[in-house]
Amino acid sequence: MKNSADKRVVRTKNAIRNAFASLYSEMPFEDITVTDLARRAGINRKTFYNYYSGVHSIAEEIESELETALDRSLSGKDIFASPETALECLNAIITENLEFCGNIFTSRRNAEHSSRLLVSFARRMRGIAHESSGIKPETIELLTDFITAGLMAAYRGWFLSETRRPLEETTRELSAFLSGGMSAFVENNEKTPAETE
Repeated sequence: MKNSADKRVVRTKNAIRNAFASLYSEMPFEDITVTDLARRAGINRKTFYNYYSGVHSIAEEIESELETALDRSLSGKDIFASPETALECLNAIITENLEFCGNIFTSRRNAEHSSRLLVSFARRMRGIAHESSGIKPETIELLTDFITAGLMAAYRGWFLSETRRPLEETTRELSAFLSGGMSAFVENNEKTPAETE
């Protein structure tokens, strides 16, 4: 009996989250209501409140899960030595949450929410880079902001593309760009001012 109740809980939460992802792509975040979510999920408002306290709590739960997945994936990895590892982790998270991430990356109405996953990714990259690279913190911040903006544009382009190639292929090419650029950057950064003149 408990197993069937657990499956019902998972099914209901998934319906609510899918309804949220769908509405998120259609309207501004602040206009999404519990009534809209319940109707789209095929449940009543009371059922909705059994799982969430409001619209913000769904967004917070999903973002928290994505951040936890990033932390787990990137833990102990040297991003400057192996940037492709970081992108493989990001690729896995996007693949596991494809519908929600697609709505995040392609939503023009919700710009303030659309970059949270990659901002979180950049923050974690900075933390790891500070520990392992020996590069000045302000330089790391500039570099991770640059990388994050490029990744945001690339993934957004992938989601909007009518002829999507496999995400793994896109990630592999982004990894090659990132690895080459990071290697050149680290090599250049290690030179003394006299060597660069």
